[in-house]
Formats: sequence, C-alpha cells, structure tokens
Amino acid sequence: MKLRKYLAYAAIVCFAATVLPACDGNEDVPYEPAPYVSGERIYFATGTVTAEVDDNVYSYSVPIYRPESLKDKEYTVQLLAQDESSLFHVPATVTFAAGETETMVEITFDSNTIPAGKTYPVTITVDEAQANQYGISTVTVNFIHASWSEWTEFGKGYYVFSLYYSGTQENVKVMERHLANDDQVMQYQFQWPVDNDNPDAGYETFLTAETDNGGKVISVPTQPFAEDPEYGTVYVSGIYNLSGDPADEDKSGFDSTTGLFTLNLIYHLEDGNYFAMGDEYCQLEGYADTDVSEVKLHDNGLFNINRRNFSIISVLTNENEDVVRNPAFTPNR
Repeated sequence: MKLRKYLAYAAIVCFAATVLPACDGNEDVPYEPAPYVSGERIYFATGTVTAEVDDNVYSYSVPIYRPESLKDKEYTVQLLAQDESSLFHVPATVTFAAGETETMVEITFDSNTIPAGKTYPVTITVDEAQANQYGISTVTVNFIHASWSEWTEFGKGYYVFSLYYSGTQENVKVMERHLANDDQVMQYQFQWPVDNDNPDAGYETFLTAETDNGGKVISVPTQPFAEDPEYGTVYVSGIYNLSGDPADEDKSGFDSTTGLFTLNLIYHLEDGNYFAMGDEYCQLEGYADTDVSEVKLHDNGLFNINRRNFSIISVLTNENEDVVRNPAFTPNR
C-alpha cells in the first residue's frame, strides 16, 4: 500500500513536469503601476454624518479637505447634491483659499420647517474630475429634527464646588428636558441664583450636561465656565469628553435613589492647560436617605443608606461661606 501511494505521487509529478510550462523563476512579471491620481484630490473625512438639529437652527457645516501639497493656490470645487425632501440647500461650489487644506460646505435650512421624528438624508458628491479616487468623495448627512420637551424643573438642592471654585452653592436649580419620543435622552441645566440674597431675582445657567440613558451615565460637553482675571476664558468639560478613555466613561451620573449628581470634571484653558480635575457633586432635596438630618451613626461610626453601611472619610462644611475661586489652583503648564 505504501509503495502504491509513492508510485502514484511520482506519476503525478511526472505529469506535471510534462504538461505544465516550465517556470524557473527568471521570467519577468509585467509591472502595472497604479494609475496616477490627477486633479486636486478633494475628499471628505467620513462618508456618513448624523446631524441632530434643534429648533431655530439654520445651517450645518461639513468639513472638506485637500492635500497639503496642493494648498498654495485658491481653488474652487464643484459639488453635486441630492436632497429628495427639498428642505435643504447645498451650494454648487466651495472654495479653498490659498494656504487652506480644509474648508466648510455650509448646508442651509430652517429647522422649524423640518418635521420631527424622521431622518432626512442629504448627499454631497465632489465632481469626479476633482475627487481623490482613493479617498471619500461622497458624504451623506442624515438630518434629524430633535423635538424636545419644554424645560421643566428637575429638582433643587446644593452644588459642592471643589475644583476651580471652592465652596457650596445653595439654592441650585436643575432644569431638564428630553426628546419627545425618547424620555431617556435628556439635557440638564444647572442654575444658580443671580442674587443669593434675593431668589426672586432669577437664575442663570452655570453648567450643562446630557444623557442618553436616563441619567445613569452623564456627559458634560466642553463649555465656557468663567472669565479668569489672569488667564482669560476658563472651560469645563467632562473628563471622558476630553480623554475618550473608556475607564472614564461612566464616572459622571445621577443616582435616582439618593438624588445625587456626580460630575467628573476638568477645568481647563483653550490651549489644553488645566486648573484641576476630579469630582463635584449636586445633591437634590427630598431624598430622605441622604438628608444629613436623617443620617444616624451606629456601630463603629458607620451610617446606613439603603441598608448598606458606609464610613465617614471626610466632612465638608461651608456654612455661611461664599463660593469663591479656589486660590490653590493655577493652570498646570
């Protein structure tokens, strides 16, 4: 049996040597270079964009690019647009100024005329003669008119500053609104009194946040916070919003059992230098389990919240103190 297999293999080898053309490895393989990319090689960064627009919004811009090597002269690009709804206007051309590698295609519309609850695609294509054949020459912007509820009061309480500001702000009001068709998608406004001694003077927003899961995880987009007398505009952001590190993603949220907002924040300058980062808190009224007057110490100095024991690691008191800039913090450079 072994001999038969060997003879069969030898026969196959002989057949291959007889029938197949010789290939000694010395024959040249024809080389066909990739076709030369001519034109200005215009491209988009992505092929699909989702644009959620609120009421009273009238334009949306999509970035468009050209190579660094071709930026020296002004150049006009021809655009082709497709919009079945006829609700949007896309310019027929867009122009790169000399020195620019990026410019914007501005799509104009009136969001108040866009029916809510439906997606409206608008497709923009670079003229074939000007497009980068190895890049993305077409982008589709999916417009959604986000229909929000009215702003309503979510709760009142106090906010504990410990980063750029230091102190406890009483009489803080938290406002909330949500999508009409999804009450888990919410936006928050944290507001403090214009005049601490006169609540009737009104409120102003000092921080905004948002969530897409009912507050379990909260996102704090970058926003101006204060004008520093020495460093100019101070911004506040959720740490995850800047870092993108999955380890930071769920560090901000609202606990519906205790009424506590935990906000994992960084106070920073536009150039990336920052004052401080860490957690700040907003405690809402009406949650008896976390009301200080309801907390009673028991064995070994522990206290109980929702049948779980906790120990006190620090006590923060700011009674009769104003919220002031924290003098300990200057930007890290």
